[in-house]
Amino acid sequence: MPALAQNTTSAVETLGSGESLYDTSGRHVTNGGNNNGNVNVQYNGKLKVDAHGKRYIDGDIEVVTNPTNGGSDGLIEVTTNHQSILIRLYRSGRNNPLRSRIDGGNAKVVVDGNENEVTVSGTGNDVQINGRNCTGSGTAGSGGDIRLGHSSSTFQSGGGNWIFRR
Repeated sequence: MPALAQNTTSAVETLGSGESLYDTSGRHVTNGGNNNGNVNVQYNGKLKVDAHGKRYIDGDIEVVTNPTNGGSDGLIEVTTNHQSILIRLYRSGRNNPLRSRIDGGNAKVVVDGNENEVTVSGTGNDVQINGRNCTGSGTAGSGGDIRLGHSSSTFQSGGGNWIFRR
């Protein structure tokens, strides 16, 4: 674990299985995987510990990455609080799809891994699914732009207002 309360610009914190991290702008990330895989969280600010012993960022979580090698098998949960954030899902599923849930809107989601299952809520999202055999879905009231880079992947609006782009 890095030294706490260090002054940083664009540092990375690694979340192991079952670990969470939040920031002072209302973003929250949880690695719900059980395979000992990691999720990397890039942030700008200071890493601190709150009164309950939980790590948090006094600043902004900017990028959440599930890496190709050593990544989590999900569920990866990201709450944006309608703050901008980049979520990169690079790991591919093998026996089961890797599940991720992004809530709160204003997220840029890039799915490069195969066999991912992504649910996105909130508005102002930009979702690009490049992996094979991925399924994406919105929720009621959700919206944004969606791009599908592979013919075997799908996205269902779920009652949201999504614009399909090329």
